[in-house]
Order: sequence, then C-alpha cells, then structure tokens
Amino acid sequence: MTNPITIAAIFLGPLAVILILFLAARAERRRGGAGVEPGFFQRNGAPVAIFLLVAVGFWALFLIVCPQLYMIDYSFHPRLPQVKRGGPDDVYTLENYRYFLFGSTRDESHWNTTHLHAFWITIFVSVLITIANFAICYPLAYFMAQVARPRVVLRLMLLLVIPYWVNEILRAFAFRVMMGTGGVINGLLIGAGLIREPIDFLGLDVALYSGLTYAYVLIMMFPLYNAIESLDRNQIEAARDLGAPWWHIHLFVVIPYAKPGIASGATLVFKASTPPAMKAPRQKRTVSSRTPNASAIFELVQPASVSSTARARSASPRSCEAERAKTAARCASLAVTGDFPTMTPTHESAAIANPNLHPLVNPSETA
Repeated sequence: MTNPITIAAIFLGPLAVILILFLAARAERRRGGAGVEPGFFQRNGAPVAIFLLVAVGFWALFLIVCPQLYMIDYSFHPRLPQVKRGGPDDVYTLENYRYFLFGSTRDESHWNTTHLHAFWITIFVSVLITIANFAICYPLAYFMAQVARPRVVLRLMLLLVIPYWVNEILRAFAFRVMMGTGGVINGLLIGAGLIREPIDFLGLDVALYSGLTYAYVLIMMFPLYNAIESLDRNQIEAARDLGAPWWHIHLFVVIPYAKPGIASGATLVFKASTPPAMKAPRQKRTVSSRTPNASAIFELVQPASVSSTARARSASPRSCEAERAKTAARCASLAVTGDFPTMTPTHESAAIANPNLHPLVNPSETA
C-alpha cells in the first residue's frame, strides 16, 4: 500500500479525532466556570502529564489504532504479489468480502457456511468468555473494594498475581492435565458416582474456553476494582437504610457507577480472547472404547519401547532406528485394524509423561 492519501488518513485520522475531543472537553470546562475540578495537568503536574500523554498516546495509536485501520484498508485490496502492490492492479475492491460471504467471487447463489460459521462461533465464544470473566471478577472486585480490610486486599492481590508468574504454556498444560480423560476433574466425578465414563473435555473445547477465561481474569479484575473502589460507601449505606435489597443496590447503585470499569474490562477481554477463540468447524468426534488414544497405544507398545530405550545406550544407531521403525509399524497396524484395549487413567498419565515412547497415529488420516 503506497497510496499517500490512505497513509495520511490512517495516521492523521486518529490524531484529528483526539484533537476534536480535546477541544470539546476544553470548551466544556470553560463553560463550567470556577466550580470545575482541577484538570489533568493541575492534578499530575506538567512533566508527568506530558509523559503519560505521550506514552499512552503512542501505545494506543501505533500499536492498536493504526494497525487496525491498516488491516481494514488492506481488506479492500485484492490479493497480489508483493511486486504488484501499489501498481495499476492494486485497486479498492469488495472481492474479499464477497468471497467471505459466498465462498466465490463469481457465484453468489450459496452462502459460505464454513467461514460464516467460524466467524459467528468466534464472536459467540468471545462474548461468553467476557460474560464469564465479569461474573467471576465482579463479586471479588466488590469485596476487595468495599468490604475487605487493606491487609486482606493485599493478600488477595498477591493470590491473583502470583499464579501469572508461571509461564503461560505451563498453565495451559495444567488445564490439559486437569481436564483430560484421566485428569483430576474426571477422577472426582467418577469417584463421586456422578458419571460412569470420563468426559472428553478436550474434545468438547471445555478446557480451551476455561483456560481462556482464566487467562484474562486480571484484565477484567483491575478495571472493575479501580472503578468500584472510588464509589462512596455512603451511597451504599443510604440505599440500605432506605430498605433496598442487595440485588437492588448492585443493579442500580454499584453497576451504574462502575460502567467505565466494566466497559474497559469487557473491551479488553473481548479483544484479547477473539484470536485464541477463533476456530473452524470440524467433524464431531465419537468417543468409544475402540477409539485410538495415547494410553491404548502406550499399553501395547510399552514393552518394545521400554526395551529399546533400555538398550539405547549399548545399541548402535542403526539398531535404535530399527526398533523405532518396528514400534511405528505396530502402531500403524493397530490404527488400521482398530483393535484397541480400553483406556485406563494410569496408562494415559504415563503416556502424557513420556510422549517420546510411542508415536501417535490418527486412524482417520491412515484411512
């Protein structure tokens, strides 16, 4: 994209909007008279205020607004090689949106159900994650901001922040282990007698959505806490003295006051959860005792794999490759015949802990 008009619109458009809003706010302050509270520069001082404006403005414009505007402009251009961009063929067009809606740039008789389904599923899942984060964070934010003592607030803050010191990949793997067919959740449900067979939380994407909800808790938590903390407790006490029930207080006193924090947290969570939640529709999986899984393959090939591992130190590289080839051939034959034993949590845990002991074969790919 080398059109100077487009470049100017992308970079100067947000600056013009900011300037208009700044002038509107300044005019409103002048109309307010002497009763208006001190402004941003008076409260923070000129050096700090200038630094905050420059830092936040740079982050918002060049890392959020401008890339998004560039992507919008890019979506109206045809898909061309790099050498042809900016040339006579690089014109504005609606072919990309036509293909997204109909799956073709020529035939518009059928909807592109694959892309449309993926799009709406992504939006729906992001909305659910945002609502779940708000439902989890609002009670805790209210307790910390209006009820708990300072020491309790400090401890709760540490409990919220410390888990995020762990690497994100390890936290995601923890959800995979907990919600696996031989994980803690299935073990508790089976032990309590609520279910007879383990639930495939991974195949149903329950683990994915739970992990995304957990990953963005702090993004929703801190804006809510900052908004509710500034609420005058006398308003809540006055509502209680007038006989308002607790749900009435939250619905008509606390939540309306915390609208800026709710809007900020919801926007950040929705924006952050949309790319990870994006998924294409896929065929439904049928879970049965004959479905190949890590534990079944591990159970059948464990002796050969372990023995080959034990002889790895003394064997030559050629013999090791031969053992691996035999193990892979045995797994492939099992995947084709479908003669798999019943899955056990013990074998699944061993298979997860030792992923290099067996190759996994997907029977749908071999078929």
